[in-house]
Amino acid sequence: MAKVIQDQILKLKSMLKNVDQITIRELERNPQRLVQMNRAQLMQGINADGGSMPNYAASNKKKSGKINLFDKGDFQRGITTMFDDQGLDMTSADDKSWFLDPFRKVINTLGLTDGNIDKWLNNAIPNIIKKLKTL
Repeated sequence: MAKVIQDQILKLKSMLKNVDQITIRELERNPQRLVQMNRAQLMQGINADGGSMPNYAASNKKKSGKINLFDKGDFQRGITTMFDDQGLDMTSADDKSWFLDPFRKVINTLGLTDGNIDKWLNNAIPNIIKKLKTL
């Protein structure tokens, strides 16, 4: 009995040690889903912290009264994901994205809200569990 429990504890430790890597691989598997979620969030005028986007140009205030950073769509079409040992980062390849870079720490334009992260995780958890079970 003690051997079975010890084996289960070792298996659980192995799973916990690998869960971060497996989750990152799952993120990397479908970066377009993350980009789509971020675009939808921006179109609602919501930044990564869940707050409202700041007013930076009159043309960006839509009939809803929300700032969505959508003028011609270049910024949102240019959104990409990058993965490194620090995790996930989102940026835009749009020529104007340099304007937002100095404000990224304050505004936190790109990235998913906690609610959208939860939605992504709820969809990804079955695949993550399946991969953990193979360890």
